[in-house]
Amino acid sequence: MPRAPHWTVIPATFSYIFFGYTAFAAFEHPFFLNPLIIFPLLIWSLNLLLVTHKTFLFTIIVAWPLWNNFYFAFMMALGALVFWSGYLYATRNWFNWTQHLRLLLATGIGTLTPMVLLLSEPH
Repeated sequence: MPRAPHWTVIPATFSYIFFGYTAFAAFEHPFFLNPLIIFPLLIWSLNLLLVTHKTFLFTIIVAWPLWNNFYFAFMMALGALVFWSGYLYATRNWFNWTQHLRLLLATGIGTLTPMVLLLSEPH
């Protein structure tokens, strides 16, 4: 897997945090800060799953936006899909079926976890 130098992570992180949209979202619509916090964690946990095959953190991070808001979860899923496609293109690892199955299983469990919200309350 191609790796970026460690020093590039800090400027990328600070530019993501302090871009103008983040300030606008924080002061005008604080609700929109949720995906700005969760999306980098989602991509980081997806990268962790793809590199080290650890699924627990990815499962939790998939469940978190679904617990909060379905629209944001859909938009972050599209971003994660773009990242995953780029990762597959960069590594040329198209036919690693165990990795795809591991990702699908972690995504399915993370998607089903917040569904307890839909259970009705006993009367």
